[in-house]
Amino acid sequence: MIFAKVKDQKEQERLDKAIDKAKDKKWYRRLMIVKLSSQGKLTRHLKKEFDVGEATIRRYINSYNDVSIASVYNSLRKTNRSTGRSTGRSTGRSTGRSTGRSTGRSTGRSTGRSKLRVGSPDPEYQVKRQNLETFEGLAEKGN
Repeated sequence: MIFAKVKDQKEQERLDKAIDKAKDKKWYRRLMIVKLSSQGKLTRHLKKEFDVGEATIRRYINSYNDVSIASVYNSLRKTNRSTGRSTGRSTGRSTGRSTGRSTGRSTGRSTGRSKLRVGSPDPEYQVKRQNLETFEGLAEKGN
């Protein structure tokens, strides 16, 4: 079992003050995990209460025990805020590995419905599409 170790009363006051000033919900959650752990709450109970994995809780606690609040805050800054996942690198560059598929989220492009896509195996699909557009145009004119 691992618990956060608050060194003295001054450190406890610093932790409480940081919790009160926390505006980011992730930062607040991390500080509360450290505080409750220092009060003897088990990681499995914190896991249920905060809906975070035990490994993540242990990482927060170890980070706090190593250097205190500053290291917990630095681990928050390394997290990619759009996905909530760690970037793995401080530079934010790509690892060069390809997953074999491209998603709209990673490229920033929308993959909504596109009129230019041909989604039919029918070889005459484009001809039929043009005829349909012609008939729609005639219907609008009233002919």
